[in-house]
Amino acid sequence: GLTLLWRLQGTNPPWAILVIFVGCVVGSTIALLVRVQIPDSWSGRLAHFFRGLSDSWHVLSRNRALLGRLVGLQLTSILARAFRLQLAFWGIDGDTTCTGVLVAWLLADLAFFFSFTPGNLGFREAAIVYGASVTGATKAEALAAALLDRLVMIVSLVIIAQYSLWKMPGLRNAEQSEEDGSAHRQ
Repeated sequence: GLTLLWRLQGTNPPWAILVIFVGCVVGSTIALLVRVQIPDSWSGRLAHFFRGLSDSWHVLSRNRALLGRLVGLQLTSILARAFRLQLAFWGIDGDTTCTGVLVAWLLADLAFFFSFTPGNLGFREAAIVYGASVTGATKAEALAAALLDRLVMIVSLVIIAQYSLWKMPGLRNAEQSEEDGSAHRQ
C-alpha cells in the first residue's frame, strides 16, 4: 500500500523502509497463522509467558467478530496517531506528505519494540526524524514535529489521567474510607 502511495507521488520508495515493513507484515502473518506449542519440559517465567500468549491467541483466534473489531480499533488508533503527527507538522509549518507522515509514524510504532528508555524517549523521535526525512521533510522539521507530538502526547495523557483518577469511584471510596478511619482515630 505504501509503495503504491509513493508511486502515485512519482517517487520510488526507500528500500530500507520497504524491507522493514515487508518483514513486519510477513513476520506478523506467520505469527498469526502458526501456533507454536511450548514444550512441557520448559519452565520459568518466560515459558509461562509464552504458554499464556499462545493459549490466549488460540482462544482469541476462534472469535472472528472480536478479532475483526480489535483489528479495526488498532487501525483506527494508528491513523489517529499519524494524524496527530500530521497536525504537529502543520503546527510548525513543516513540508511533508501524508505518506511521509504515515511512514514516520509506522517507524515510530515499530521503535517501541526496541524500547530501552521509559516511553521510548529518543528512539521514537529518531524513528520519526528518519522516516520523515527519507520521505521529503528536513531533519529539523521532523525533529521539531516529533518533539511537539511528544509534548502534546504527554500533556494529553496527564489530563486524561487526572480526569480518570477523579472520576474513578473505587479510588474515591478508598479515600473516603481512609478519611473515615483517620476521623475515628482522633
